[in-house]
Amino acid sequence: MKIIKRTILSIFVLVLALFIIGCKAEEVVNVYTVTYYLNGDEYSKVEYKSNEDVELEYIEESGGLLFDGWYKDPYLKSKFTDKRIKSDMNLYGSYTQGLFRVNFVTGTDVVIEERIIAKGEKVGSVPTLTRDGYEFKGWFRDEACVAPFDIEKDTVAGTLTLYAGWEEILPVYIDIYFRSLTDGIYAGKDDLYVAYYTAFYNFMKEHTEANLEETTLADFLVQGKTWKMPGGRAEMYHMGDQYGRYYVKSQKGGALEEQPETSFLGYCYKNGMFIDFIHHLETFFEYWRTDEGYTGSDADPNNTGNDFYIEPWASMVDTAKFFYFTADTLQDTYKWFDSERVKDALDNIPGVLVGLSAQKVELGHEFDLSTISIEGYDLEFYVDQAGTAKIDKLTEVHTSCDECSYIEVYVKITKK
Repeated sequence: MKIIKRTILSIFVLVLALFIIGCKAEEVVNVYTVTYYLNGDEYSKVEYKSNEDVELEYIEESGGLLFDGWYKDPYLKSKFTDKRIKSDMNLYGSYTQGLFRVNFVTGTDVVIEERIIAKGEKVGSVPTLTRDGYEFKGWFRDEACVAPFDIEKDTVAGTLTLYAGWEEILPVYIDIYFRSLTDGIYAGKDDLYVAYYTAFYNFMKEHTEANLEETTLADFLVQGKTWKMPGGRAEMYHMGDQYGRYYVKSQKGGALEEQPETSFLGYCYKNGMFIDFIHHLETFFEYWRTDEGYTGSDADPNNTGNDFYIEPWASMVDTAKFFYFTADTLQDTYKWFDSERVKDALDNIPGVLVGLSAQKVELGHEFDLSTISIEGYDLEFYVDQAGTAKIDKLTEVHTSCDECSYIEVYVKITKK
C-alpha cells in the first residue's frame, strides 16, 4: 500500500512540474507604447516588448545645449531608470540651458575627463601636461592648433573641444671650428677662409683707402662667409662690388707674379703668402667659367671669361663662391651645374688637411677630440690661441654656448 502511495505522489509531482513549464512557455509578451515629449512637444512614439530591455530614444545635443535624460513626469523630477517597459507611458525630456560640454584632446596618455561648464564660466585648472621630446604650447580651439584658448582668461560660450598644442624640441647644435696653429698648414677649408680673409681685411685697412671704419674683422668674416651685406643683397656679388678693386689689379692675360703690391694678390706674392692657394683659385675660376658655358658665349665676345685677372669684380665673386660652396651644397643650389672638376676643386685644396673640417655637436654635450685623426700627422688640440691649454675632450661646459653658434679649437699639426 505504501509503495502505491509513493508512486501516486511521484506521478503527481511530475505532472505539476510539466504544468508549470507549460505555463511558462505560454507566457504572454505584451507590447507597450512610450510617447516621448521633448521640451513640452511630442517628439516620437516607440513600441517596446515587455520581455526586452529598453533602449530609450537618443537625443543629440542642439546648439551646444545638453540633453539631461528622460523623466517619468513633466516636471523632470523622477528620472526613468527601469530596464523594461511594463505599461503604456509618457516620458519627458528637455535640454539644459546654459551648460556646455568641454572635452580635452591631450596628445598624450593623460586623459582629462569631460567637463560640464556653465556659459560665461572659465574651464578651470587642468593637469600640467608633459611629452618627451616636445614643448607644451598651450590649449587651442582647433585641431590644427591655430586658434589659442587661454585656460585662465577665456570663458565658455558653447560646446568646446580643446586641443593641446605641442612643438617638437629639436636638438640645438653648435659648430666646432678648428684653427691651425701651424704656419702653412690649415685645419680645414674654414680655417683657410679665416686666415685668407683676415689677411685681406688687414691689407685693405693698412694699405688702401677702403672704408672699413664701420666694419670690424668679425663683421667682414660674416659677410664673406654668408654673403649678408648690411643694407644690400644677400648675394656674393656684393663682395665683388665692395672689395674687388682692392683684390686684383686688372690685367688681360695677367699672372700672379705680375700683380702689383697695391693689390692683395700682388701683396701676397711679394710676401710669400697663400701662393699655392691663389693658383688653385685661378684653376677653380677657369673650370667654373668654362664648364658653366660662360667662356666663349655671346656674353663673352672676347673669349676671356676664364681669365682670372681681367675683371677684379669677377675674381672676388668667384673667391666668395669658392668659400661658400662645397661639392654637395653646390649641387643643391645649382642642380643644372654638374661639373666634377669644379666640385673636386671645391673640396681638395693645397695646404688644407682633409678630416679637420667643421664638426657639429649638440648643445651641452661632450665631444671627444681623440676621435679625429689624419693619416701622416700628429694633432694636439688646445682651447687657447696661445697653444698653452691642451685638451683631449670638449666637456658639456665647453659646448654650453647659449649665445653663440660656434666654438673654436686650436690645433698644432706635426707631420710624422
